[in-house]
Amino acid sequence: PAEWVRRNKCRRTEGIRVAQCAWWPEQARYFEALRFIQANLPKDAVILTAKSGALYYYTGHKSISFAGARVQHPDNFVAWLKRQGASHILLTSLADPERRLFPSLDANCRQMPVVKSYTPTTLLLAIDAPVDATSSEMDPEGDACAAVDDYQALMRVWDVEE
Repeated sequence: PAEWVRRNKCRRTEGIRVAQCAWWPEQARYFEALRFIQANLPKDAVILTAKSGALYYYTGHKSISFAGARVQHPDNFVAWLKRQGASHILLTSLADPERRLFPSLDANCRQMPVVKSYTPTTLLLAIDAPVDATSSEMDPEGDACAAVDDYQALMRVWDVEE
């Protein structure tokens, strides 16, 4: 990976250059999400994502343990995220283990509004904010439960195709 980064000029010091850093459209959407995070979230925002290395490399944002999140009971999921200091969840199709979060996402989608949706398989969610929040940070078109349902349906289809 480091050699690929050098060859393709995907250095964090040069900003997130989607065209040079992405091999396929889903990667491009992920880099767009990273660009949004870098430009719009507070510097101390902590994010749950399965791609924590890329998140930190390109944005400087810390993430919490994805392994820890996967084992949380849906009833305790949001409280656990808050205890870990997380404010957002970045979902992507680029990381297989996110499927293990489906029960917790389903049970808590009303507390996790969509901040930004890039495709049905790349979503940035806020943690513990009511879905009807009117904050300018939230995506006004973003029905979190519908977005989570779409994300899960596509992930399941891709499982069958593989």
